[in-house]
Amino acid sequence: LQLSGPTWIHQENSTSPVGEGGPASTGPFQKKVLSQEVERIAQQHPGSIVETWAQDEARLGLIPITQRVWSRRGERPIAVGRRRYQWFYVYAFVHPSTGRVFWLFLPTVNTEVMSLSLRLSAEEVGAGPGNRVVLVLDRAGWHMSKGLEVPEGIHLVFLPANSPELQPAERLWPCCTRLL
Repeated sequence: LQLSGPTWIHQENSTSPVGEGGPASTGPFQKKVLSQEVERIAQQHPGSIVETWAQDEARLGLIPITQRVWSRRGERPIAVGRRRYQWFYVYAFVHPSTGRVFWLFLPTVNTEVMSLSLRLSAEEVGAGPGNRVVLVLDRAGWHMSKGLEVPEGIHLVFLPANSPELQPAERLWPCCTRLL
């Protein structure tokens, strides 16, 4: 059986560098890339506390159908409705080892709003010179944008492409949707 494509796709122990494109197998990411990144940050910032957090977003909302019509009693009314979509986005930052969660409810997803959420989460968890946060993210476009403003103390680590099973924050969404 001959497989076409780059050789790193077929190697079982392949990894892609942190922050660069390209899929990698999930096992090495969990075992090597994340732990290597945490170790590298700890060495670069001696005396600082290094924590690992994960971040994800979910779109929640309604499709309300607003319609009004008068009808005679006993008759089934017929009304033409106009669909409207009302969405909001939940940004969740989770500390997997303690279960601590920081939630943000924001109107959209884009680079500007992601920069705002990073700034607010850095304030909430106390990220800065003495407390470093390794933040695990998926590869959404607004996470990897060149215009993204990352506050001091936050270090981004990207998951391999198409690997939601590695994202600890994904486990929050079933709980969140049951509450609504």
